[in-house]
Amino acid sequence: MKQIFVLILMFGISLTAFSQLKDPKNIEQQNPSASISPTEEGRNCGTTIYEEHLRSLDPDYDTKKDKAFREAQQIGANFRGAVVTIPVVVHVVYNTSAENISLTQIQSQIAVLNRDFRRTNTDANQTPSTFQGVAVDSEIEFCLASVDPNGNSTNGVTRTQTNITSFSAPYNSSSPEPLKFTNQGGKDAWDSDRYLNIWVADISGGVLGYATFPGTVSAAKDGVVLGYKYIGTSGTVVSPYNRGRTGTHEVGHYLGLRHIWGDGNCSFDDNISDTPTSSASYGGCPSHPQTSCGSTDMFMNYMDYVNDNCMNMFSQGQKNVMVGVLQSTGQGGRKNLISNAATACGVSPNPCNDLSGGPSSMGFEANENTGPWGIEDTNADGYTWRFADQLATNEFGPRTGTRYALYFYNDYNTTTPANDWFWSHCIGFKSGHQYEVSFWYAAGFDNTGTFPEKLEVVLSNTQNGNAVAGVIVPEFTISNPYPNYLQKTITFGINVGGDGYVGFHATSDADQYALQLDDILIKDITPVANEEVVENTLFQLYPNPASDLLHLELNSDNLIEDAEVRIYDMTGKSIINRQLNRIQKENITFDVSNVPNGIYIVNFIADGKISTEKVVISR
Repeated sequence: MKQIFVLILMFGISLTAFSQLKDPKNIEQQNPSASISPTEEGRNCGTTIYEEHLRSLDPDYDTKKDKAFREAQQIGANFRGAVVTIPVVVHVVYNTSAENISLTQIQSQIAVLNRDFRRTNTDANQTPSTFQGVAVDSEIEFCLASVDPNGNSTNGVTRTQTNITSFSAPYNSSSPEPLKFTNQGGKDAWDSDRYLNIWVADISGGVLGYATFPGTVSAAKDGVVLGYKYIGTSGTVVSPYNRGRTGTHEVGHYLGLRHIWGDGNCSFDDNISDTPTSSASYGGCPSHPQTSCGSTDMFMNYMDYVNDNCMNMFSQGQKNVMVGVLQSTGQGGRKNLISNAATACGVSPNPCNDLSGGPSSMGFEANENTGPWGIEDTNADGYTWRFADQLATNEFGPRTGTRYALYFYNDYNTTTPANDWFWSHCIGFKSGHQYEVSFWYAAGFDNTGTFPEKLEVVLSNTQNGNAVAGVIVPEFTISNPYPNYLQKTITFGINVGGDGYVGFHATSDADQYALQLDDILIKDITPVANEEVVENTLFQLYPNPASDLLHLELNSDNLIEDAEVRIYDMTGKSIINRQLNRIQKENITFDVSNVPNGIYIVNFIADGKISTEKVVISR
């Protein structure tokens, strides 16, 4: 761990944050893609085709697949752990130079996997409110291997030239699969018990990719196949599958997930309770809500067939399956993958979170992992923090959801002032970056009145009060009684970067009652910190400050097929979101007359790249 940063530019800004189901009618009317062949107007995942091939080879295929699924689902539902990493090797098998894709394109796919599986994808805010409660961080990361199975250094990519012009997804027992075998014109897998093998080639039949389910194939065939036009976000990728989501979809299969509609009508399911039953797959980019089978469909899930720019979530139930696969040592278990990460990639078992990929949020709910967050009872008096849903009364409780962070005195006779901490997970702070911490707080009260509490917020080298590197929020008194939560927001800069923790230090006087915190958000607000950048000169915002109208002037040398403008407030709440198509030289106007005064973040996203600017609304 590097030495912790120097804290600079510290100042506080206190800000107060600012479907109904259709009756089942004609399924084809409610689900526009129900009658559309995915191969014609939707994502063509070859996994279903490939499964027919595997069934023709093994009559016990479905039994093995179902057994591995059930075991993983049970393990994952009961597992509480930290972020894990999967080592990846990408085998590029090419006939033409165009198929020999660049390392940059491959790296862009790994970046997409990391964002999508950690829910730091920039379009996470596009998940409808209907499903926000089940959309989760899967706590799975990916790295290109730096060490091969023989212990040699590698960049995680192999390249094999072949005389085969294209490869097909096998579909019956007589179909070969030469892509995965060197002596047949492809490339042998690395030890699939320790590496996720991804083969990239020209795949025929319009197939974007396919994958193997846990416990269903031999080690030599285990892994993911991607078409060279559907991997990553740059180079050879083609719209509308140019945002790396084919990789996300197929790796989902590799980790045990089925198609969200269960590959059938309303009588079929993916066997995951929080993904609603759907009558068929969706293609294109439908508007929400869409209904079938008497419920609202989760077509924006990574395991449906919509375009890349309309996928944005995994559910808690899907996470349980994937985590279970990665923690299982039984049939189909892939635990050796994550055990090999330290050797194959040199990664820490609990890597620090780089907030440039997206914010860290914590509401202490059951579907959030509080494991990496620490609690420290410095004065050892038995009174300390808890992440609780118990003890919620009309005198104290959560701001949202059912859980919160609570510092609670069990009686009124204690004579010891509070000296207790809870710590965030590890964060990789970067030199020269600006960060923001916001949280909601309240004091407890009873029929005798309100009990004031005291709190400070700090940065530390470790989860220990003796390693404090700087104060973010100096000690202040909390007198607002539950349920009247207030928000505090502070912005600070980092001079010298390093790994560290945000600490919340209860310093209340003796004989107080209940200090409550909820809905903590820690984020990197450095302009253009989050993705590959769009050229700085591509667009301009004016006027700034703005009052009623905000103009975005675009001046591109090339036609941009798909773009998006997103405007957020400083709590991360989406204020404006607009999709743009086929634009080049435009003046786009946004009505901000109803937007409260304040500082806002504007993201302009084009071709998988992003540029970020701040704008002030003032009247």
